[in-house]
Amino acid sequence: MVPWQGPKLDRKPQRRSGRHLSWAPFLCQLEASLLLMLTDQQKAMIDLAGEHFKHAGSLDTAAMERFGMSPTRYWQGMNRLIRTEAAVAYRPQTVALLSTRRQAPTRTASRLSQAR
Repeated sequence: MVPWQGPKLDRKPQRRSGRHLSWAPFLCQLEASLLLMLTDQQKAMIDLAGEHFKHAGSLDTAAMERFGMSPTRYWQGMNRLIRTEAAVAYRPQTVALLSTRRQAPTRTASRLSQAR
């Protein structure tokens, strides 16, 4: 199997195994152009994550009220957003803080497994 070498946008989709077309290069170009723009809701989600709340669970309650989504869906969307260049360009400090918080449990877990 040949590793994927990135989008080659100047060629047509290829047939693979005779059943379907490979649209990956075209989808990558589309995703790249969409990642450069944030919707108003995405901006509001980032702004909400950057706010400070006094009580535990207040952010989750605010997410339910403002966006009509469960806290799990809100954080799933935030995890996707903080990996985009557009989010970093919009609120670099907030995205850096969220990225650090997201990675912290992974580092702690790896330290615990090495200590054994």
